[in-house]
Amino acid sequence: AIYNAMHEPGRHNSLARISAEMYPKSSVLCGFFGSNPLVLDKYFKFHEVPYRKTYDYNGFFNALPEYRCGIVSFWNHRVLFGSLHTVMVKSVDGQILVYNKTNSKTEPVPTDTRSLVTTKGLFIVGYLFK
Repeated sequence: AIYNAMHEPGRHNSLARISAEMYPKSSVLCGFFGSNPLVLDKYFKFHEVPYRKTYDYNGFFNALPEYRCGIVSFWNHRVLFGSLHTVMVKSVDGQILVYNKTNSKTEPVPTDTRSLVTTKGLFIVGYLFK
């Protein structure tokens, strides 16, 4: 998600470089439990990328059309003890394009409503970028 969001404005760090930088800062139990999406902003602060962080589901999706793109993290099926997913999203012509919606999708997936990205109860955090 960071790679996709930073690729947009021309900040072309490789996926390997972003991973090498972020995994030590964001992994949970040495990566056994994946990454902590609440600390993704460490990357943005270090690289002086302006962003807005929000824990408000409706606030994130209502503001998305005013921003170039966003990153959203959400629980896949159940809060806690479930797995989570983090994706980049863009608002284009009234649709939300979801990048990396699933591991098998290499192209953005268009959706008509925010609930097809995630629901309010599964939303964790969102980052918005001008």
